[in-house]
Amino acid sequence: MSVSALQRRRQTNRASLGAFLLGVIGLAFAPAAVFISDVSELITLRDAIISIAIIPTILGLSARSLANTGRLRSDLSLGRIGGRKLASISHSLGTLGFAVGIAATIALAVYVALLVISK
Repeated sequence: MSVSALQRRRQTNRASLGAFLLGVIGLAFAPAAVFISDVSELITLRDAIISIAIIPTILGLSARSLANTGRLRSDLSLGRIGGRKLASISHSLGTLGFAVGIAATIALAVYVALLVISK
């Protein structure tokens, strides 16, 4: 293997890959939390929604930030470091994860408002 082939192989856009992983985990967390609340006697649906309001929101924002870093690295290297498409996909996944977290936050706010009104 030539030296240039080794250098090309080492130049990966880790920010884009990390953003993708955070985005996928953030999106997969919501159905996993609901499933666990369904099969577990210790975790209620309210607990699952509280965790969904927090974790996908944080992971989604982190994925968006890393995706922006990955895009910037790809642009600054003039395309030598790939990952621009993966960064774009990761940005979308982060946005969806953030939206899931915000939707869970709204659901919790409505739940609390209904509890207060009913008393």
